[in-house]
Amino acid sequence: MNDNPSTTTSLTSKLQSLDSKKSADFLLDQLLKPKNPQDTDRFYSSWAANYEKDIKEMEYNGGSIAAKYFLQMNFEKDSKILDIGAGTGIIGEILQHNGYENIDALDSNEEMLTILKQKNCYKNVIKSIVTPETKLPINDRQYDIIIMAGVFCPGHIDYRSLAQIIRITKSGGFICWSMGNPKIYADRDELYNDGNFERYIALLCDKMKWLSVLGYPIVVENFVKNLPGFFYAMQVV
Repeated sequence: MNDNPSTTTSLTSKLQSLDSKKSADFLLDQLLKPKNPQDTDRFYSSWAANYEKDIKEMEYNGGSIAAKYFLQMNFEKDSKILDIGAGTGIIGEILQHNGYENIDALDSNEEMLTILKQKNCYKNVIKSIVTPETKLPINDRQYDIIIMAGVFCPGHIDYRSLAQIIRITKSGGFICWSMGNPKIYADRDELYNDGNFERYIALLCDKMKWLSVLGYPIVVENFVKNLPGFFYAMQVV
């Protein structure tokens, strides 16, 4: 829960003072500021009620893009799927509409999960932060597919948590995600400097933790604000 009411008040007041375009730009700027998990949680607590409306004005399409390219991979309908950073359940809605029923959700924010649960798209809902140092409350090798949208960016999930995410994925399973261009994050967060993100993905390949699926990553159009992004697909060894 949000334990800092002033955060909610200040964000709401700021947004009310701006027109829709400036409001969307302000939100995007706030989203991409490096933050610790507690500050990120407070931010989403203050935003949850307006999240889906605001991301349309922000022209953020990460969830629908992740779902679109997931569906193109033609995974089995009974695959056991975990949506990490599930938010309000946008991906779950799309996958359920396309015949996927065995989906779990994981997110750290109670207010976002409250909205998600109302959609009845997920079998199980897990509340947990995702950090390199925090062991997820999930046993090894549980999921056929992990799907994520927009979680790898400043102020969100540290990409070095991928080692933890690999742990809970079955051998032969897949980890897929959409994201913005990591190069545009470099001036905001040193984690993305000098190709560090791409280097870490390659390091996990070198360690034989996973392999790139042939043809991926692919460039996707209009990830946010008409800017391109990427869709990654990796197969766990």
